[in-house]
Amino acid sequence: NWDYVRAFTQKLNAGRQMSLTFTSLFFMPIGAGLADKRGRKPIFLFGHILGIKSITCNLLSSLPWFVHHDPNAVMLYVSSLLSGMASGSSPTYMAMMVDLIPANMREQGFPILSLFHIPGQLIVFGIGYPLLAAHLQNYTIFWVISLSTDFICLAFFLFFLPESMPDQMKKPVDAWDFLPMTCALVVHGIHRE
Repeated sequence: NWDYVRAFTQKLNAGRQMSLTFTSLFFMPIGAGLADKRGRKPIFLFGHILGIKSITCNLLSSLPWFVHHDPNAVMLYVSSLLSGMASGSSPTYMAMMVDLIPANMREQGFPILSLFHIPGQLIVFGIGYPLLAAHLQNYTIFWVISLSTDFICLAFFLFFLPESMPDQMKKPVDAWDFLPMTCALVVHGIHRE
């Protein structure tokens, strides 16, 4: 029933996008603040592990048992929440670039970094469009490949990605660091006692 599938897909997409956005609004400033206190690599790894869990939820939702026993696709909503929590590591990329690029070269470095996103998006679209156009009955193999790739990236991050933040800049974490508004207060010069 194409009309049902289209309506369900639009409802699912809207619900997932809303939960992803609101979760990101909460966790992104927390991740940014923690990356500035404890270092880039731990937050980067934590976000990547949450991303792996999100893809695992997508993989599970494509299995026949979940297709039959999860008619509202709750597993996909869980996936969006995990992805939103993983967005806390997004500012870490920019912080690492600030650490690594000399101040006089940042005006050139950030646009070059942005250029790398374009080929990645084209590759994903180039693979994703024919895959969706094939109208497969089962996308499990796609999620298995995606999850395997993420584990390879995790191994790279663990063993080859150095910490870019100098040790002397690290500070202890306290309970206030887990409130999203803390970063905003510090940025605007309102210091807590």
